[in-house]
Amino acid sequence: MLPHGNGQGNGSGPALWAAISSPLLIILREMGYGIKFTSATSKEIMELSAFGFVDDMDYVQTALEGENEADVLRKTQEGM
Repeated sequence: MLPHGNGQGNGSGPALWAAISSPLLIILREMGYGIKFTSATSKEIMELSAFGFVDDMDYVQTALEGENEADVLRKTQEGM
């Protein structure tokens, strides 16, 4: 069986994971997936498509105004 990934404990693991996942997270945000938070005081907008740490990621998706649960489910499936 061929190994998958770069191997547990490999020194290049964190850099390789960041090099692969960072562009993918940017693409998700650019395609409109994820969530947006608007600061009530500064009106600054923060966009997130996932939370990632080392080799694990949690994808997040919320509804925009006027969307229902079916819309969120569809967008979540498309984003995955």
